[in-house]
Amino acid sequence: MITLTIPLRDIIIHPQDNPDLRALPEAEAVALLTQAYAFLDAPLTIRLEAETAVIEADLNSIDPTDKYIVRLRENAAREASRGRYSRAVKVYDQILAQAPLLVEIRRDKGMSLLEMGQTAEAREIIRQALALNPKDPYSLLLMGNIYFPTSQQTAEQFFTRAAQYAPEDPYILSNLASVLAKQEKYAEAMPLFEQALVADPGYPNAGFGLALVYMHREQYAKAVETLETLFAQPASVDIRSEGVYQEAWRLYRRANLELVRANPEKYMAYVRQLRDEVEAAGGVEIELVPDNSIGTMAVAEIAWHHNRSRHVVRYKDSAPTIVPHLVAHELEHINLETVARQADNNRFFITTPATREAAETAVLPEISQLKRSGALGDMLDTFVTQIISGLVNQLFNLPLDMMIEHALYYNHPELRPVQLISLTQTMSDNLQVLTDSQVKRLTPRLIYNANLTMNAAYAVFTDHLYNGRTNFTDPYEPLATCGLAVSCSACGWRRWMSTSRGMSMTWWIRWPASSSWKPGTAGAKMKSGRWKKRAGPATRRCSKRKSRRRSCTA
Repeated sequence: MITLTIPLRDIIIHPQDNPDLRALPEAEAVALLTQAYAFLDAPLTIRLEAETAVIEADLNSIDPTDKYIVRLRENAAREASRGRYSRAVKVYDQILAQAPLLVEIRRDKGMSLLEMGQTAEAREIIRQALALNPKDPYSLLLMGNIYFPTSQQTAEQFFTRAAQYAPEDPYILSNLASVLAKQEKYAEAMPLFEQALVADPGYPNAGFGLALVYMHREQYAKAVETLETLFAQPASVDIRSEGVYQEAWRLYRRANLELVRANPEKYMAYVRQLRDEVEAAGGVEIELVPDNSIGTMAVAEIAWHHNRSRHVVRYKDSAPTIVPHLVAHELEHINLETVARQADNNRFFITTPATREAAETAVLPEISQLKRSGALGDMLDTFVTQIISGLVNQLFNLPLDMMIEHALYYNHPELRPVQLISLTQTMSDNLQVLTDSQVKRLTPRLIYNANLTMNAAYAVFTDHLYNGRTNFTDPYEPLATCGLAVSCSACGWRRWMSTSRGMSMTWWIRWPASSSWKPGTAGAKMKSGRWKKRAGPATRRCSKRKSRRRSCTA
């Protein structure tokens, strides 16, 4: 026999339309209580004593510390943590058959049902948990979650009540703040998000929610700062947080974009100042020229390549949100070439008829197939020349682009917002190689795979540069090129090469102390923007697991 003594004011008969049992005739109140506690599946005796319900149930319950119960709870928690919610529910039912009074088991079962999309079943099992303990803050929290999509007023009532019993819990504070923010009560929501982050700085829901409030209030710099603080924390291991991180990464890019849109001239003014510094260091005048006729968004015309007395950086002014970064990139290019020239470290890399013939021979079988298909008609020869030249340029320029972006990021933090927006556009353009079926069909496999691998390497580099604040690598993860891409980008090229109109430079450099990324370290795997170290030697091999997903080691 078990006995429950619960104040009538705390008992929840119906979450949304709860009657006041104290105002009802005793017989009616007892009838409602009998129905509410029928889930105990045992003979009940219910009486009212001074605004308190005394419920006696003729059942036995195993001690929750019993080894069998403890083992089942561990199994259920393990299944739920892996996202196998239906298995977890079955184990929870086994536990409840032996220990029906365990509130946390009903609560955890309700959480699993909610994750499975079985909202009605989840609502009932959480109501049962609250019938056993109306002051359980996490059951109140879950009930609020259930009503959040359909009734924010009801959700707010449950969250507020949960906060009364757990005033410092980051999950409860964050959910209460979220429902207030949803109702545009930003002034009330912000301090709650901040309290949640004090309790748990790495809780993604709180960081994302606070940043979202800043976005609604057009405080874009605050939104960026909040998300950067969140991303600097260790990632949550909870599988349910993955979606929050995805939204946070998108919000981070949007916040930076709005920051740039709010004052694009600010970044261009900084670039002009940078031009003056590079000009003074190199002793050669640099002219910035808007020119929408050029084939790329920006290009540096080096003085000694063109027999001029000054450098010229031409740029298209049609995209003001990314132009400052592109011009800064070309200025850094000029700066590095100047340094190499002063150190007498220049190297020339050129193609010859023999090297071009070798390249064309390597792809000849596929070119012959394209010719027979007639897919490109009279443009075939031009197309082959273009894709080989493009690949050569990419091979030479990619390492230098990485070096330039690294230098811009660490030496010019003022440009980080516009740098992120520009690199996001670059990553989007590069991704077309992977997603455009026509590109894949028309491009010789050797060239296509090389291009795709370098794009993946650039994505890995960029994600690492931003230290978990971006997730550009995600689309490339299933590819066999992933292993080589990570090898190229993370294992540490010590020689950096680039070419500009037939000229390139070679530097032997030490890795900047400001970066945690060290050449030659054990392989690292990028998973959804988060770097996870793995032990083992660096290889360039992709192994196929039983799950049929490629796992790449670098």
